[in-house]
Amino acid sequence: MRLTPHGGAAKYSDMIKGAQSAYRILNILTLIVERGDEAVSPREISEELEIPLPTVHRLLAVLKECRFVVNDNASRGYKMGEECIVRPNLDLDQRIIARFSSVAHEAAETFGYTTSLYSRSGDDCTCVKRVEGTHNIQVFSSRLGERRPLGLGSCTLGILAALPEVEADGILMRNKEELKERLVGSWDAMTLFLADSRRRGYGYAYDLAVEGAAGLAFPLYSGDDVVGSITVDGLKGRQWDAALDEMVAFFRSRLNF
Repeated sequence: MRLTPHGGAAKYSDMIKGAQSAYRILNILTLIVERGDEAVSPREISEELEIPLPTVHRLLAVLKECRFVVNDNASRGYKMGEECIVRPNLDLDQRIIARFSSVAHEAAETFGYTTSLYSRSGDDCTCVKRVEGTHNIQVFSSRLGERRPLGLGSCTLGILAALPEVEADGILMRNKEELKERLVGSWDAMTLFLADSRRRGYGYAYDLAVEGAAGLAFPLYSGDDVVGSITVDGLKGRQWDAALDEMVAFFRSRLNF
C-alpha cells in the first residue's frame, strides 16, 4: 500500500500542499518494509514509485542517517534499519525481527558465522530468527522456536549480564535444576562466564551449551527493558579468536553500545 491522502496509487496533485517530500519518503519506507529481508535498489524504488532517481538517493540518505534503512553490501540495495518499527501492533518476537534482522544478516555476511535473534520471556528465551553464515562448518546452537532457560549458552548470558545482579541471580536459582541437567559445561563454569560477561559488557562463553563451540551475544533493548539478544556462534579456535574483537566492535557500533 502506498501512502496518499485517499489511498490507491500515488497522485501528487491530490496531496496536501507542500508535503510531496513527506509522501515520497513514507512511500519509500513502506516499500522497503514490504520487501522484508529482500534488499531494494534505488533504481527499483525510482521506477516503482515514479520518483526521480536523484531524489530517491537524497531521501534514502535521510532514512539511512536516521537508521530507518541500511545498505545491503551484497546487493547495494537497502533494507529495514534498526529504528524501523512502523507497525505498533507487532508482538515482541516480530518487533525484534523487524528491528534487528538487518544487523543479523550483515553480521552473518561479514563474518561467516551463524547469527541468531532471541526473544526473552521471563526466565527463558526463544530463538526467533537464524541467519546462516558462509563458513563451511556452521554451529547451530538453537532451532527456530526452541526455548532455552536463561543460563544455557552465550545467547542467554547476553541477557543475564545486562540485568541487575539480584534479578539475574534469582533467575539462575529458579532455573538451576534444569541447567544442571542440560549444561555441557558445569554450573561453576557458567557462573564464571556470567561474571566475565558482566565485565565485558556482552555475553561470552565456550564449551557451555555445545561442546567445541564459542559464542558471543549482545543484549537487545526496548526502552530500558532487556527483551532479547543477538548471538553469533562458531567453532572455538584461532579463527574465532582472531575475529572476536572485530565482531565486538561491529555490534557495539550497530547497537550503539
